[in-house]
Amino acid sequence: ESLAVLDQLATVLEAAHALRPGDHDAVVLLADAYAGADRLEDASQVLNEAINAHRGRRSKELAVLQHRMGRLAYAAGDQAVELAWLNAALDSDMQNGQVASELAEVAMETENYETALKALRAVTLMKTPGPMSRALAFLRQGQIAQRQGDARKAAFLARKALSEDAALEEAQEFLQSLEGA
Repeated sequence: ESLAVLDQLATVLEAAHALRPGDHDAVVLLADAYAGADRLEDASQVLNEAINAHRGRRSKELAVLQHRMGRLAYAAGDQAVELAWLNAALDSDMQNGQVASELAEVAMETENYETALKALRAVTLMKTPGPMSRALAFLRQGQIAQRQGDARKAAFLARKALSEDAALEEAQEFLQSLEGA
């Protein structure tokens, strides 16, 4: 039943998109409706057309479109493509906290530590807070340092996380595990 509603919504949004094909919000809403209706190919096509219209010019709007492509890749179960789109989205808008935090998580899951560190550093430099706190970003950098065999750097970053948020239990436990090793 909800797929039928989303399909009807997509039909309405198709008409809006036809009236204003260059309208960013119409494209995003239409792509979201397609994705919700499990019409991933249609969503991908609409997003690709909009991305191509940007002709490689980086912007917040382009980052939103690339982020949506990452979500489509996630829905399709393609983590490598998701990682590529999220990385492109962060390159387009380094102040997008949602993109940076999602990219950091996916990159860590796939053990792509250089990309994860790039995203985590972006989180720590953001002007406005996003879904991931600065403290958690420092902690994740410390966890990567530990995995790479740099216990000293890991402890430094855990302390930095605690200086941002002294109540972050995960950082307290991580630092204790490092000091106990």
